[in-house]
Amino acid sequence: MNPAEFRMNRVFRTIRRLSSMMQDFVPCVLPAIVPGAMLLALAGCGVDAAGGSATGDTAPSSSETTPHVLTGVAMGGRQPIIGSVVTAYIAGAAGATQIGQATTDKSGNFSIASFNPAPSTGQIVYLVALGGDAGGGVNSAIRLVTVAGAYCAAAGCGFASAVDIDELSTVAAVYSLAQFFNLSGGGTLISGVSPGLDNAAATFGNLVDAVSGQAAALLGGLSCSGSSTPPNCSTLQKLDTLADIIASCVNSSGPSAAACSGLFSVAQSSSDTLSALLAIATMPAARNNASGLYALLTPPEVYSPALNAVPGDWTLALNFGGGGLNEPAELAVDAIGNIWVTDSVLSGALSKFSPTGAALSPAAGFTGNGLSGPLGLAIDDSGNVWVANWSQGSGKQISKFNADGSAAANSPFSGGGMEGPIDLAFDPAGDLWIANFGNSSMSELTAAGAFNGPINGNGFNFPVAIAVDGNGNVFVANQSGDSVSAFNESGAPLGAYSGVGLKQPTSMALDPGSNLWVTNFSGLSLTELIGGSTPPSSCPAPPVSGDSGCPLSPTAGFTGGGLAGPNGVAIDSAGQVWVANFHGNNISEFTSNGTALSPTAGYAAANMSDPYSIVADPSGNLWVTNYGNNSLTEFLGIAAPVATPKMGPPRAP
Repeated sequence: MNPAEFRMNRVFRTIRRLSSMMQDFVPCVLPAIVPGAMLLALAGCGVDAAGGSATGDTAPSSSETTPHVLTGVAMGGRQPIIGSVVTAYIAGAAGATQIGQATTDKSGNFSIASFNPAPSTGQIVYLVALGGDAGGGVNSAIRLVTVAGAYCAAAGCGFASAVDIDELSTVAAVYSLAQFFNLSGGGTLISGVSPGLDNAAATFGNLVDAVSGQAAALLGGLSCSGSSTPPNCSTLQKLDTLADIIASCVNSSGPSAAACSGLFSVAQSSSDTLSALLAIATMPAARNNASGLYALLTPPEVYSPALNAVPGDWTLALNFGGGGLNEPAELAVDAIGNIWVTDSVLSGALSKFSPTGAALSPAAGFTGNGLSGPLGLAIDDSGNVWVANWSQGSGKQISKFNADGSAAANSPFSGGGMEGPIDLAFDPAGDLWIANFGNSSMSELTAAGAFNGPINGNGFNFPVAIAVDGNGNVFVANQSGDSVSAFNESGAPLGAYSGVGLKQPTSMALDPGSNLWVTNFSGLSLTELIGGSTPPSSCPAPPVSGDSGCPLSPTAGFTGGGLAGPNGVAIDSAGQVWVANFHGNNISEFTSNGTALSPTAGYAAANMSDPYSIVADPSGNLWVTNYGNNSLTEFLGIAAPVATPKMGPPRAP
C-alpha cells in the first residue's frame, strides 16, 4: 500500500467511525483548537461553526447512568494491529479506573460496549492498546495510547466515542500528559488533579485529532516545504519522526528486533514503546540524545513531514500569537491555567491565553486602566491580576484587573512612594510588595488596602525583581548594584547579599526549600542563596572572601546548559530550575543542586526570539514570552506541575 492509498484508507475508516459516532456520541465541549473536519462529526455536541459551545460549556454530570459504546481502530504504521487488548480508563485525582476492554479484530477494529463513564469535572478518558500483531508477528513491545477527551471547568473539554490508537496519538499523549503517567508494575495508569490533568488532555487536542489519529488542525494544515515555513512545522516534523521511529518497533517481531532494541537503548532499559517514549519526553539523557534516536529513523516514512536532519533535542514546543502581544514581557498563570502576559510597550496592554494557547484577550489586548509600559504582574487568591506600570521608570501606579480582563474597582492605585514600579509579589498574608526601579525603593500595599513606603536603603540600587518566601521574607534584586536586598515580613532589613557570582541580576525565584535563585544577565550564570532570615554567621559554609549572604553556588555561580543572557527563571515543584535565555533564544534546565541538564545549546524551539520570561503551569508545561517577535512558546510536559496562582515557593497542585 503506497502512502496515498494509506491516507485514503484512513479517510474511509474515519468516515465509518464518524457514522457510528453520530448514532451514539457523548455530549461534549471540544478541545480549544477544533479541526474543521470534525464539526460534522460533532453535530449534536453543542458546537457552533466557530468551534465554540452553542449551548454552554456543559458536559455529562457525574450522575449520568446512560451506557455508551466506544469504538475505534488500533494501527501500527500502515497495518492494523490484530489481537491487541484495548482497555479504556477514566482517570482523575483518585487514580485510573478501568471502564471497559476489548480485543481488536483482523482489521484492528474494537468496540467497548455498554460502559458507564460517570464522568465528573477534572477527569479524562484514555485508552491503551497492548500487544498484538501489526504484521511482524505477535509483539509484546506494543503499548500505544490515545486520549478520548476530558471533563473540566474551562471551555474545551469533552470526549469522543470513536478513536484511532496509533503511534502519532501515543507521541501526543506522552508529551501532553508526561507528568501524569505511572507505568510502575507494568500498568498504564494516569492520575492527577484538576486543572492540570484535564488541561493536559486538552493540549493533546492541539497535536492530534483523537478521531482520525492524524495531526490536529493546529499542525495538520501546515505547509512545511520550502525555505520559509510556519513556526510550528518543526513540532509537526518532530511529532511525525518520533511516530515513525515507534512504528518501526510496532511493526517488528518484538523486543529483540533491531528497531525495538535500538529504541530501548536510547531510552535506557525500556521494554515497550510507551515507556520508551515517556523516557525520551522526561529524562534528559534520552531527550538530549538527538543523534542516537534520529539514527533509528528508517524509510519509508509512514508519518510525514518528518525531520530531514538531526534536531537539537527531542523536546516538543508550540508557538502562539495574537491576543494583543506586543513586546511581551512577564508571565503569570491563574488558578485554572490561563496565561497572563504584560505587553511592555509604552501604550501598554495585558494579554490572556487559555491553557491550550487560544487568545482570550482582544486583538489589541486589554488596555486602559492606567497601563503604561507594564512589566511585572502577580495574581491574587481571588483571581485578580495586578500589574506594575514601569513606564520607563517614571510610572507611579499599579493596575488591578478582574479575571475577565475588565478594570477592577478603584484601579489604578498609587501611593507608598511608588516610582517606576517594575515588579511585584504577594506574601502569605495577602500583602503586595512592589519593587520601584525609578527611585530605588520598595512599597507595600497591605491586604487591607493601605500603602506603606517608600522603604529605602539596605543596598537598593535600581531594583528590577522581587520575590517573597513562605515566611513572608522579601528579596529584591538590584540590577546596578549586583546585589540582593533582604527584608523580613515587616519590611525590616535583613542585609544585602553581594558577590557569589551576582552580576547584573535580572530575575529571581524560590525553590521548594525557600532557597533563592537569581539569574545573572551579564554574568551568564545562576546564583543560589539560602533564603529565609539565616544570617551569614549561620551559613553551612563560610562565604568566600568578598561575599556576603549565604551562598550555595560557586564563586562564579552555576554555568553551562546553554545560559546566554539569562533573563527569566522559574522553578517547578520538583525543584528543577528553568531559565529563559534572552541572547540564546533557548531555555536551560538545572537540577536543584545546580547541575546543568540541558545541552550546551539549551533547549530551543522555532520562532523563539529574545525569550524574556518563563513560568511553569499546573500541567507541567513551560511558557516563554518571545519579546523579539510578539509570541509565546509552550514546551510540552517538560516540568513538574506547579500549583497556581504561584505565591511563595513552588508546590505541587
